[in-house]
Formats: sequence, structure tokens, C-alpha cells
Amino acid sequence: MSPIESFLERMSKTKKAWKKFIDTDEINALVVRPIIADSWKRCKSAKVDPYSKRPINPLNSKEINILLERNTENDRRNDKGFGVQGRFS
Repeated sequence: MSPIESFLERMSKTKKAWKKFIDTDEINALVVRPIIADSWKRCKSAKVDPYSKRPINPLNSKEINILLERNTENDRRNDKGFGVQGRFS
């Protein structure tokens, strides 16, 4: 199997696993890496529309800079979190 065919097969399996997760909350751990599964779970618990093409509340440049500063501070402390508790209060 060529690298492209292998990639396309992995993408197809991942897409099927995502659809199954959306419908049933089940994650195929043989296909989906834990970091990706955690992201899917966070999105679902935050009630993110999985079929939306646009963000509900896009960030402006000031909000992006705040997040970047917080993440930089967290990196310095070797914290794995994002440092975001709420919406920029």
C-alpha cells in the first residue's frame, strides 16, 4: 500500500469513528488517539455543533493575544492546561 493510500485509509477510519462518536458517544481507541478523543469529548460537552462550518463566536485579535499570553505563561510553569476558565472576563 502506498503512503497516500495508507493515509486515505486512516482518514476514512477516523471519519467513521468520529461519526460513531457523534451518534453514540463511543470512541474506537484502536483508531482514535487519546488526545483526539479528549478533544472530541470536550467539544461535545461544550455543545459545539459538530456540523457547523463557522465558529459561533470567533475571537478578535485582542482575545487571541490574551490566550497566547496565558498559554505562554502556562508553558513557563510547565502546565499542560490552556489557562482558560471562561470567556475573557
